[in-house]
Amino acid sequence: MGRTHTIVGFGDSITLCSRQPDGQKWLQLLEAQLANAFPSTDFKAINSGIGGNSAREAMARFDRDVAAHRPDVVLLQFGGNNSKRLDPNQMVDMDEFREHLACFRAGMAALGEPAVIVVTFPPIVDRWHAKAMNYPLQMYAEWGGTDAFVEVYRAETRAFAQANGYPLLDLSAELRQRAPDDPGRFILPDGVHLTDTGNRVLADLACAAIGATLHT
Repeated sequence: MGRTHTIVGFGDSITLCSRQPDGQKWLQLLEAQLANAFPSTDFKAINSGIGGNSAREAMARFDRDVAAHRPDVVLLQFGGNNSKRLDPNQMVDMDEFREHLACFRAGMAALGEPAVIVVTFPPIVDRWHAKAMNYPLQMYAEWGGTDAFVEVYRAETRAFAQANGYPLLDLSAELRQRAPDDPGRFILPDGVHLTDTGNRVLADLACAAIGATLHT
C-alpha cells in the first residue's frame, strides 16, 4: 500500500446519512467500493456532514471538518437547507451562497487544489416533505414548490462546478431520470432523504467520479 487517499464528504444530512445504519451509509459504501476497484490503493472516507446545515453553517466549520483532514478528494454537497423558510435566521440568499462557494474555492486553493466533486441536492417530493415537516404546501407556492425553490441553488452549484472545472455529480437529475414516476424508489417518505437504494446509487456515482480523477 502507498499513502492513504483521504476523501471528505462535506455537506448536510444527505452526506451525514443518519437514516442508514452504520456500515450502510453511502460514504462507507463508497470506501468499500474504491477498495475493491483499486486494491493497490488505500482509501479513507471521512463523513463531514451535519444534518440541517446551510452553506453558512457548513463553511463556518470548514477548517475543522475539511482542511484539518488534508483531503485528496472533497465531495461538496450543500444547498438544500439554504431555503428554510421555517427558520428565517438560517436562510441563505443567492448572493451569500455565492460568497460561501467562493470561500470554499479559496480554501481548496490553500490546500493545494485537492480534487473536488460537486454533488447536487436530491429531488424533493413536495407533498411528502410538507407533511413530514408540518408546513403548508402554499409556503413555497410562489416559487412553484419547495423542490423548485431548491432548484435555484442546485443550478448555482452546477454553474460553480462548471466555472471551476470540477466534475459534477448531478444526483438530482440522475434520480429523476432513473425513476420519473416512482420517487419512493430513491426518496424516503419524508420527501427528501435517500432510501437504501438511493444511497447505493450515490455511492456508485461517487465511486465512478473518483475513479476518473485517479486516472487523470
